[in-house]
This record gives sequence, C-alpha cells and structure tokens, in this order.
Amino acid sequence: MLPIHRGLLYRTLDSTIFYTMKEKGILVTRKSARLAGKDPVDKLTQVNTLNITFKQTKKSISPKKTNKKLPLLVKKEVKEVVTDKNEPIPSKPLFQQKFLDHSALKHLMSVDEKLGEFIKLCDGDCTILEAEECEVNGFQSLCKSIIYQQISGKAAASIMKKFILTFHPDTTTEDPMKLPFPSPQEVLDMEVEKLRSAGLSGRKVEYVKDLASKFLDGTVNEKKLREMDDETLATTLCSIKGIGPWTVHMFLMFNLKRLDILPVSDLGVRKAMSTHFGLKAPNGVSPSKKKSSFSGNTYLPTPKEMEDLSENWKPFRSVASWYMWRMTDMVIPE
Repeated sequence: MLPIHRGLLYRTLDSTIFYTMKEKGILVTRKSARLAGKDPVDKLTQVNTLNITFKQTKKSISPKKTNKKLPLLVKKEVKEVVTDKNEPIPSKPLFQQKFLDHSALKHLMSVDEKLGEFIKLCDGDCTILEAEECEVNGFQSLCKSIIYQQISGKAAASIMKKFILTFHPDTTTEDPMKLPFPSPQEVLDMEVEKLRSAGLSGRKVEYVKDLASKFLDGTVNEKKLREMDDETLATTLCSIKGIGPWTVHMFLMFNLKRLDILPVSDLGVRKAMSTHFGLKAPNGVSPSKKKSSFSGNTYLPTPKEMEDLSENWKPFRSVASWYMWRMTDMVIPE
C-alpha cells in the first residue's frame, strides 16, 4: 500500500500522472481534471492521507537492479499544515458538492443507481451545469469548432492564435486569445491568402467564410441561436459548410447549455455507454465482420440503441453524457 496525499500530483512507474480526488480512492488523470476546469498543476489542496494501491503497470523494475526508492511525489512545494493533534484535519474535496442538489443530478441518481453512485464519487461536479460568466459568442464558438476539426488540439490552438492575429497585424501580445475576435464581416472581407498563411486549409477557409455569410444574411444570429429549439437549430447549423451533427451537439451542450442532448456520434460516449450498460454485440456481429461497430473489443451501440438506453435519463441526457466522458477518463484503483 502506498500512502497517497490528497490534492497532490503523483507519478507511477509507467509515468502516468494522477491527481487524487477524494477519500474513496479515485484518481483523476490530467486530461479529466482539465475537462472539469480544474487544472491539477495550478490548484493543489492540502488534506488527509489515505491508502491507495495503484493498478499493476506494464513496466516493472526489479528490486535487484536498484536499492533506491522511486520518488512518487512530483510537486514538493506544499506547505505542511500544523494542527492540534486532537483537532481533525478539515477535508477539502477537489470538486465542490454544489450540484448534488440540482434537479438534473437528483433525477439521474433516482433512475440510474449505477450512474448515481458514480455521480456521488465525482462530488456532483459537472461543467455543463455551471452558469456562463458572460454571453456566448456563437460565431466565435462555431469558428473555433471548424478550426479544431481533424487536427491535434495543440496544432489547432496555434492556428487559432494566428487566425486572430491576422485581424490585429499591428498588435503585439503574448496571449492573442485575449484580443477581440473578428466579426463575421471582417472574416468575410479578409483575403484568402492571409487566412491560409495563418494555417487554415483551403477547405476550412471556405467553411469559416460560409459561416460568416450565414451570420451576415440572417440565416443564423446570436438571438436565433438562443431561441431555436434543438431540432431546428441542428438543421440550420448543419446547412453550413463544415458543420455536422457532432459539432452541433457540442455547441448545444457546452455553449447553449441545453440539458437534453445525446451525442450519438461521439466515440467516448458510445464506449462508456457500452461499458455502463454491459452491452454485448448482437449474434453474428464481430470486429472482423463489422469493424465500425467496435472500438477494440468494445461493442459500440447504434444511435437507436443509445436513444433507447438513455430513455430514463431524459430530460437530462447532456448531463448523463458528461459523466460518460468522465468514466472514460477516470482510473479507479482496485
């Protein structure tokens, strides 16, 4: 058993960085913590010690080859908490339990006991339920979704910065993301060559210009985005070049905060639902015969199957889907 201090970063033998989350022994990957908006590098919490065993790693080191103890602690600059021996150390969970009383979580915990237990382990954290600090810029959000398509997040972030700087040629800044985002008219008027020099492909230049024209001719605007029902909005946005169902689902869930969206084309949600509901492939369907229906050996449910399985989650399928993503990121020690 390894003594693990809550709120600190640890490195296992296979170099995977974990962030301890709560006393029941859940460890959060760096990716999962960022998804929840809680970067483990910046927000450390000093609290109790608990015992957790790591899962067996593929790489092992023979004790005969070294007598040195491997340092597990990555971040050392944490001040010790001085307390009275008889005074209990207060617990500060990574995620506040502010949403456990939310009607969405109450509903999900009542209709899906297994999901309810997982929600409690996450302390009721859910970014979809967090209120926006400012109004959503629909044009900016959809532009970003187009730029980020089919390339790595790092490459997309670099292109996004260059894209914004293209509209501020005389500005010097360390963080271009803080500069005003270009308006639809500015994007439509910008020369294709300059957008290409920012890193956008010819196809993506066509996409962002088509998006800008749709905002300018009134096909979509900020007011309509908020007033349209889910189905009408999906149909409207999918008529824009470069925007498909997945992009629409993400926009509805994370930008407009619509609570009953099921992203049936998202691989992570499909895999998590398969595991959560213990799905098995129908007779005659196997990875060798229908590869698109599997991720490794995990059977991926069809949109119809996902709709049927999530019937009890209504009207909060966005929230349930968010926890499906969390399930794919979590590492729960045995």
